[in-house]
Amino acid sequence: IVQEVEHVEEEIEELDGQDDDVVEEEKEGLEALADTLIESTFPPGCSWQCYLNNHKRLNETVKHTEEAALRSWINHGKDKGWDCSCKENKVVDEIIGHVDQEIDELDNKDGDDAKEAKESLESLAEELVETTFPPGCSWECYFDNYKGLK
Repeated sequence: IVQEVEHVEEEIEELDGQDDDVVEEEKEGLEALADTLIESTFPPGCSWQCYLNNHKRLNETVKHTEEAALRSWINHGKDKGWDCSCKENKVVDEIIGHVDQEIDELDNKDGDDAKEAKESLESLAEELVETTFPPGCSWECYFDNYKGLK
């Protein structure tokens, strides 16, 4: 795949500097193809940027380019199980914690407004939890696969 990406990048470079609408369309198509090849190589929830961000020491040895990161991932990171996931879920975890805190506070309050707010927050918390798992995965499935965590 790295060689395919490099070949596509070479084709893009050959088109650079040519001012023609057809050439521009071809260049955009090749850039989209290169992005698709790179993105499809990393597992869901991962990217070349996140891979490099998670392994700061690679910044000293690997150029900060899609091709270099992809080559490193294929040749080293993938087999060694290096983390390539994006850490946006940390923010979601903090939000879920805050929502859970608000739900706990509403447990001590009576009235329809408190009940409605609690139901709304519980629904929000459930949606947030679902978004943290990659496609095809859920917390139920996770616990089924790792029974020792229950």
